[in-house]
This record gives sequence, C-alpha cells and structure tokens, in this order.
Amino acid sequence: MVTHKHNGTESYYNRGNAYRDKVDFDQVIVDYTKAIELKPNNAEVYYDRGEVYRKKGEYGKAIEDFTEAIKLIPSFIDAYFERAMAYLRMDKLESAI
Repeated sequence: MVTHKHNGTESYYNRGNAYRDKVDFDQVIVDYTKAIELKPNNAEVYYDRGEVYRKKGEYGKAIEDFTEAIKLIPSFIDAYFERAMAYLRMDKLESAI
C-alpha cells in the first residue's frame, strides 16, 4: 500500500483504503476526494478513485480521474489501460484504442 504523508493526505487515503476493503465505495470516494483536495498533484489517488468510479459503473468520472493521473504522470501505464477499459464499457471503441 502506498502512503501519502503530506498535509493529512495519508489519513484520508488510508481510511479510503479501509472502506474500499469493505466495499463502501461511496465513503472511499469521499475520503479519496479529500486526499486530492489536500494534495491535488497526487496521480495515484486520482487513479485509485478512478478505479472505484469504474467499479461503481460511473465510467465518465473514472475516465476523468484516469486522465488526470495521466496528466500528472504521462508514463502511468495502468491509468491508460484502465481508461481504455472504461471507454470500452461505454462502447467508445475509438477512444479506447
């Protein structure tokens, strides 16, 4: 597990992970969002929140978060993959490619 120790981000991120384990996705999003507010340049938290949105079927929001993670770390291969998968779920094959 990655921890984030800037401006209280670690607490929200870790609590979000605990709720994720319990499959309380709404609370995970709340905590990850707070972690992003405290440290908006953290690509990994955007990526993790994007995964939760994808699991909830909120593909548009997932794509936004994966895109933000890619902007912050252009070599973030997992974010490209997950974004493509979200586009596929939306039947947007061209975007997925």
